[in-house]
Amino acid sequence: MNNGQATQQRPLPAHIAEMSLAEKQEMARKLYRERLAGGDRLTGELLGSTFGMGERWGRDRIAEAHEEARIEAQAAPGTATKTRASRSKPAAKQPRAKSAGAATPEVAPGPSTKAATPDAAPQVVVGSEPSGRFVAWLGFGFGALLSIGGNILFCWLPAAPGQPPHPPGWTPEPAAMLFSAAWPLALLIAVEVMTRVSWPNTLLWNLARFGVVGAVGVLSAVISYGHLSTVLAAWHYDAYGAAAGPLVIDGLMTVSGFALLAISKSQASKGGTR
Repeated sequence: MNNGQATQQRPLPAHIAEMSLAEKQEMARKLYRERLAGGDRLTGELLGSTFGMGERWGRDRIAEAHEEARIEAQAAPGTATKTRASRSKPAAKQPRAKSAGAATPEVAPGPSTKAATPDAAPQVVVGSEPSGRFVAWLGFGFGALLSIGGNILFCWLPAAPGQPPHPPGWTPEPAAMLFSAAWPLALLIAVEVMTRVSWPNTLLWNLARFGVVGAVGVLSAVISYGHLSTVLAAWHYDAYGAAAGPLVIDGLMTVSGFALLAISKSQASKGGTR
């Protein structure tokens, strides 16, 4: 049994188990900063398991602890002067202070790394480039609107050759337009479910993820492609335009969704530090 498994199976001390979620979050940030000041940087997995939570929860608390340290450093007077002085003169190692109130939880043995600068928390950049997020959302929304609108327009096309023409004043049934819009939405939701859900890494779950959900996405894309291609052909696009246009529209929506996912993953990785 490795250290990670031993940590997860270890029962929580009574004073931690009785804490509220907000108290656990505050205590986790405090514990991380104390250990960082002592020269150890806890991992997200180790910090989370100490409070009976997961690795993602631990990384979030680490990011919050770094952000608190950065704000305090900016608010403290003479920070720049102290920083220059600390570079020229080695800082004396201070004894670790005992926390008041609830006892600081004991951290089970596990992987940790030495902090590069024990006396100062590294600067944290939370979030991503606003321009990148804006462009991703713009492409996602624009592609989704084009795809949904094109599928609805399919219902308004004249009758196909060989079929009776529509009577004067004809309009498509609302149910037909609703179902036409369902296919690009099904494609969008299938991609989001496949990529954003934390699926267990087992054979059956992988079959469900890539087999069932993947089939839903592929079949929805095929139906949406047929609708959009027919609309473009009815608008006198040539064969190449009618064939490539739907790929551009649904592809823009899909790749923009992946871009938003990449931005979210970048924010969460390693507690948002870089």
